[in-house]
Order: sequence, then structure tokens, then C-alpha cells
Amino acid sequence: QFLLAIRVRCDKPVISAVNGVAVGAGVALALCADLRIAAESAMLHPGYIRAGTSPDGGLSWTLTTLLGHEAALRFLWDPRMVPAPEAQARGLVGSVVPDAEFTAVVAKEAERLAALAPIGVRQTKRLVVRASLGADLEGQLRDELRFRFFFFFSELYALFVEFKSLACMI
Repeated sequence: QFLLAIRVRCDKPVISAVNGVAVGAGVALALCADLRIAAESAMLHPGYIRAGTSPDGGLSWTLTTLLGHEAALRFLWDPRMVPAPEAQARGLVGSVVPDAEFTAVVAKEAERLAALAPIGVRQTKRLVVRASLGADLEGQLRDELRFRFFFFFSELYALFVEFKSLACMI
């Protein structure tokens, strides 16, 4: 359920900060985030093949969405621990930062996202999620247009409220 909660139902950006070893469900949880930052010393491994089982936690869907069919299978069938720089090269994480700067970089990224326009962030995430779930192109374009109109009218309303408060002060 955490995949649905983080990737689909949560309208806010979710950052995964991988600092150490992520295996099995830890990898599934890390990869379902919107943005993934890894410390240079971090290691990832799906773990399932070593245990003689198949992925859970939505990892088969997440990996296929992130990497495509073949690359997802290559990662899932890889018996090695994957170091962070290789994970970035394979598309598993978006950035790798030196261990000493890890906490500061993650905090700065969270602050950067928090400073963005909330409505735009929410609607953009909804559109990207919808597209990743196999939305039809016509429906996707319709939603983009609908969200654009919503933004326009919410901005117009904000201007009206600001104008009204200024008029009351006069």
C-alpha cells in the first residue's frame, strides 16, 4: 500500500534519501518516491532473487516504470549490491552526493520543493502520475487543460481577494 500512498495518493513531492544499505522492501520504498537522492556510500539490492522469491511492495511496477522492461529485470536478477554511482547511472536514483554533504543536500532539496507554487506542484504530480499509470493521451491532454484553467481561475480569485482587501483599506 505504501506505493499507492506515496506515488499515487500523496499530492506532495516525496523525496527518498538513501544513506546506507537498502534491500528488499527498503529498495521498494526508496524507489517509489518522486525524487531519489543517495549518499555516495549507499548500496541498493532488490534481495528477492537471493531469497528465491519475487518482488513485492510494487517494486516490479516501479522499476518497470523507471527503467523499462529489460533494465528492470537486469536489476532484479542482479545478485550484487549496487553502489550508489552505478545506481544513478542505471536510473535508480536521481543524484548521488558525498556522504558529508548528504543531510544538507537533502534538506536543501526539500526546501526548494517547498518554496514552489503548491497548486502547480500538486497538479504536475497528478498529471505525471496519471501518465505513468497508462492514461490515454486524449484524457491526459484534457486534464492538462483542466488543471491550467483551475490555476488561472485560482490566481484570478487570489487577485480579487487582494484587490478587495485593498479597497476595504481605502
